[in-house]
Amino acid sequence: MSDFAQRGNEMSREGVLKSAPRKNFYNRNEDTRPSNSSSAPRRRRSRAGIAPKLFQQLNTATNAVELEEALAQLDEPIWNPKLLVLIMGKLRRFGRPERSLQLFDDAKERGLEINIFMINACISACERLRRWEKALDLLEECKVRGLTPTIVTYNACISACEKVGQWEKALEILNKVKDPDVITYNAAISACEKGGQWERALQLLDEIKNRGLEPSIRSYNASISACEKCGHWRRALQLLSELKRRKLEPTVITYNACISACEKGGQWERALRLLNELRNDEIEPDIITFSAAISACEKGGQWEKALDLFSELRDKRKLEPDIILFNSVISACEKGGQWERALDLLDELKQYGLKPDVITYSAAISACEKGLRWTKALELLDEVKRKGRPDVITYNAAMSACEKCGEFGKALKLFQEVRNQNRSTIITYNVAISALEKMGHWQECIQLLEEATKEKKLEPNVITYCLMISGYEVRGDTVRARSMFDAAQNAGFFSHVWHTPDMIDLHELPAPVAKIAVRTAIERVRDRRAAANTSMSEILTLITGRGSHSEGGESILKPVMTAMLDSTDFSDILKCREDEKNPGKIHLTFGSEETTDQANPESET
Repeated sequence: MSDFAQRGNEMSREGVLKSAPRKNFYNRNEDTRPSNSSSAPRRRRSRAGIAPKLFQQLNTATNAVELEEALAQLDEPIWNPKLLVLIMGKLRRFGRPERSLQLFDDAKERGLEINIFMINACISACERLRRWEKALDLLEECKVRGLTPTIVTYNACISACEKVGQWEKALEILNKVKDPDVITYNAAISACEKGGQWERALQLLDEIKNRGLEPSIRSYNASISACEKCGHWRRALQLLSELKRRKLEPTVITYNACISACEKGGQWERALRLLNELRNDEIEPDIITFSAAISACEKGGQWEKALDLFSELRDKRKLEPDIILFNSVISACEKGGQWERALDLLDELKQYGLKPDVITYSAAISACEKGLRWTKALELLDEVKRKGRPDVITYNAAMSACEKCGEFGKALKLFQEVRNQNRSTIITYNVAISALEKMGHWQECIQLLEEATKEKKLEPNVITYCLMISGYEVRGDTVRARSMFDAAQNAGFFSHVWHTPDMIDLHELPAPVAKIAVRTAIERVRDRRAAANTSMSEILTLITGRGSHSEGGESILKPVMTAMLDSTDFSDILKCREDEKNPGKIHLTFGSEETTDQANPESET
């Protein structure tokens, strides 16, 4: 129950004055009402009850210091409600909302008659302080005092809820408002946006239009931001087009939300088009604009464009990059294999007085991993250790750098460090398994897989399955390899392999895994034919790819498949031939000689 509810009926101002000593809000030794004694010197008073000069000083204060200086000159409490509301509002605007609440509590203790304007000022202070529960108590206090909340009261309460993501409470208050205005809806939409309720936000936007109100740019900004946070980039761009049709001028906030929506949706080209659109509208991009655009380029593997944008914001726009922006650029260089540029950026951010965080070091170490610079990776890891505790992502990147460079002992030493800290992930185990497999310690690989999946309860990922399938296949244990392949499929991996029962796609599979996939497909054809007891010819098509994306432009999988199919294990295959129109396909024909001519496989592009 709130304070005002516990007090019950308020004592009159006179009763308070008689029954309790008054506390001085301004830290003076005495706090009494002005004396009516004829012996007291008469001073000229303004309509607010204080000296005109002092009133002018309070009224014209432009910052917290000036206002505090004026308040310090008061030799008595404020009894004028309008002046009190004025001061409370100024305190809130000047960043002293807590003083505004103290002033309100002091007025109540002295028995000053409370009006709705004081309540409104107090709720607005609660909004700044993110004290939404106190704001709702004040709304309830209106009822106890017999005051009628105004639209300002409701708007301030909804905004207080919005600041802390209390979207349900915000909508509850909205339902109590008889005639909400656009400001009311904007606050409610923002509350839904912060609460991840994009559909409700758009419903409220529609409700604005259905009521005959005109949505403002803030209505659209909040709605676009709601879509952005939930990854609905198409809807965000539709809202951008809609607000332009309504002749509203998009702001940098509008474009930032749209660019960020595209970034989250992996639409780097659209993100850059929006950035150009912003420039054409002569809107000045800010650090958030560039951060979202660079992050979009990073996710799209466009490291050169990320560096161009970074140069623009730093050299042309004279903006100060922050650590988040540096992290995005370093990560873009890492994904593009530009390890030297990534390390240059790491040095540059220190020149800006910024401190690299774990994300910075992880990206830089990953760049060293891709550049096969294991010594530099370990130097950076040691630097992180001196500054604090590296996270498991940083360790994983350093381990992978060592493993890829053949420094298996160092990779396994790092694995042991993470293992002892009980922070291993499936990626940590994958790197260790890969190192042990290359060292020829296959039994230890199996033991680590058992440890990861059974003791640590970690879920194997596609890399785990590829490592184990390859290990078994290389050692000629096709039975266990196939069993592991089936387990991977049951876990939802390799779903792209089976286009149809008679066509498998081997793209993106390592050669040993592709061989096991083909063996599995052939066994399925054999089982199907045996169950049907048929001798009719049947075609199984293997999509190996033409080698367009391989180094040298030669297919890697096709010669591997051809060599495997030449073995005696596949004597029941009558023909193995390359597709005439698409050299990235191999057709395997099963059946008797008499029925072979009936087969007519389609050549798909």
